[in-house]
This record gives sequence, C-alpha cells and structure tokens, in this order.
Amino acid sequence: MTRSRVVVSIRSFLLDHIQSDCEYLEYLARSISVPFSGFELTWGPEEVMALSQSDLDGIATLIERYRHNTLHCGGDGDRAFGESRDLMARWVSVVRFFAERELIKSVTIHSDDIGDWDIPSQFDGQLDCCAEVMGRNGRSHNRFWEIRELVDRTKGWKLTLDTAHIREMYLEGEPGLDTYLSSFEHDIGHIHFSSCDNVYRDVPGYSEFETRHALVSISPEFKRTWISPSFETLKKYPVTLEGVVPNEPLFWQAFEEELKLFGPIEL
Repeated sequence: MTRSRVVVSIRSFLLDHIQSDCEYLEYLARSISVPFSGFELTWGPEEVMALSQSDLDGIATLIERYRHNTLHCGGDGDRAFGESRDLMARWVSVVRFFAERELIKSVTIHSDDIGDWDIPSQFDGQLDCCAEVMGRNGRSHNRFWEIRELVDRTKGWKLTLDTAHIREMYLEGEPGLDTYLSSFEHDIGHIHFSSCDNVYRDVPGYSEFETRHALVSISPEFKRTWISPSFETLKKYPVTLEGVVPNEPLFWQAFEEELKLFGPIEL
C-alpha cells in the first residue's frame, strides 16, 4: 500500500508563549499524537534575515529525524527572488544549508515573488524547486493560462498546488483542482492542503483567520467531501497541512483528523 508523505507547517497553531522556532518544533513534535512525515519550515523576509547560525543548527538537529521536510519562502511584495538581491541571497544560503545536509526535499516559493526564474540552477538538483499557484490576492500566476505558460517556458520548476488558492479562483470561473491535477500530473512537486475564510464564511468563530487547516475550516463535524473527486490523487504527492488556528482542543482534534485522512503515513 502506498503511504502518504504529509508534513506539518511550523506555523500550524497560534502559540504566543513560544518565542523561537526551535521551541515551536519541540512543542509540535511532542504534542502531535499521530504519525507525520516531517515539517514545513516557513519564514517571511524579516524572519529569514534574522536567523542566526545557532538557530539554523538547532533547527537542523530537530528536523533530522524526519525524512520529508520542506521549506516555504515568504516574499516581501516586490519579487523577493530576483529584484531584492540581498534577500534572495539570504534565502538561497538558507535553502542551501538545509539541502546540503539532505534535510529538506523541496522549497516552495510564491510564483508572484519570483523575478529570477533561473533559481533552480543554484541548487544543482539537490531538491525540487516549486512555484506556488497563487489565489485571489496574488499579483500574478493565479490563472490557469499563466500556470500553463510557466510550465511550458521555464526549466527546473515544479508546481505547488494550494487547495485554498485554487478553490478561490474556481469560484471566479477558473478551472478547479481536478483540472490542475490532470493537466499537470507530472509537473506537481507539492500540495498545500488548506482552506480560507473567503471561501468558508459559515463557520462560527473562525473569521479572523485567512488561511486555516482544511477540516477545521469546513465544519466542526469535519466533513470530508468538499475537496475534490480526485482527493486520492493528492496522496501521490508530498502534502503540507497548511494553516494557522488557535491552540485549542477543537482545532487539535481537526488537525489530527486531517493527518488520519491521508493515512497511512510514510515516516
């Protein structure tokens, strides 16, 4: 039986009492009671610039037991990968730090933050470079034709399909997840499994969170039929359970239900 590769975002829960990424990783590893495949390290520009060598070494030690870690690079609104040269150089050095130690399998970058499409050449095939399909708020690469053009005209890139982004654009007339899965079957490198409040507004108390774990966002009963007739197809690819929710029992229950939904999990 094929096992799913499901990773957990280090931003999964609002943990105000935790001050460092190492503490965050330790807390999640200790608290999650069902199997998972690794972590998605997620940083914005200010965070990545502030990382010290001690931070990187500590994070590396904490994630080395997991085989399917990934890294998600946040942009700064002005094409951080190409136009902001200092920031791009910092990102490349951090990605290379983890890739050379074989601690991450892929890196995901928002497509509308990419100004230099030659980035994959900097990593010598050490990992998959994935351009994320954007949603309603994306400045580009949120239309199907743009993604088709990206795949046809660039080299060394794979795609990260974000279920919330694709759902947003589907409601505006773009193709849905099934079409993306069938059209780009061999170009997909990663899945972000999430939901968002501008799609599911009928869940009481959740409206302040833009991106949330998918099952939390749908209903307290954790309905599983929303995503796509091709849900099983998602299991072919590495998946990040992406979202930010309160550190409360209801949300933890939904989060672990998501993990079980993808089981059995490859460790």
